Amino acid sequence: MAVFIMLTKWEPPRNSNAREYWYRSGIVLYHDEFVEENLRKLLRADDTLGPSPAIGAYIGREKEDLPPCYLEITGMWRYEHGEVSHPNIIHIKFHGNYLKCSSRKFREIVRKVKRTDALLFTISIKEWEEIRRELNLQPPQWWMNLLKVSNT
Repeated sequence: MAVFIMLTKWEPPRNSNAREYWYRSGIVLYHDEFVEENLRKLLRADDTLGPSPAIGAYIGREKEDLPPCYLEITGMWRYEHGEVSHPNIIHIKFHGNYLKCSSRKFREIVRKVKRTDALLFTISIKEWEEIRRELNLQPPQWWMNLLKVSNT
C-alpha cells in the first residue's frame, strides 16, 4: 500500500461558518459501500492500520475548487457492533499543507491512473509518482518521510 485517497461530499452543517472538512485533525467515518474492496478486506483481517500518508479531496460542485490537502492517518480500524452505519473509522492528523491544485484537477488526474468509484481507496507508489509528476507536486518533508516509512 502506498497512499490513501480520501474523498468527501461533506457539506457544512446549517448555521456553520465552516468552509472545509479536511482542515482539522479528527475522526473520519466511511460506510463499507464507499470503501475499496481490497481495503475493506485488509481492515477486516487486521485489527488496525498504523501511520500512513493520505490526501483528502472534495467532490461535488460546491467544493471541487477547494485544494486537497496532505494528511497523516494515525490509525484506522473497523468497529462492528450491531448495525453500525459507518464501520470504517479513520483518525487523521492535519498539518496545514495543501496541494497546489483544485480537488477537481486532482481527481481528474487520479482517475487517469486508478479507475474506482470508491471514496476511500489506495494508490500504489508508481501511481502516486505519476500523479505527482502530472501535477508538479512538491509534498512536505513530513509527508514524504511517512510515505517512505509506511512502505518499507
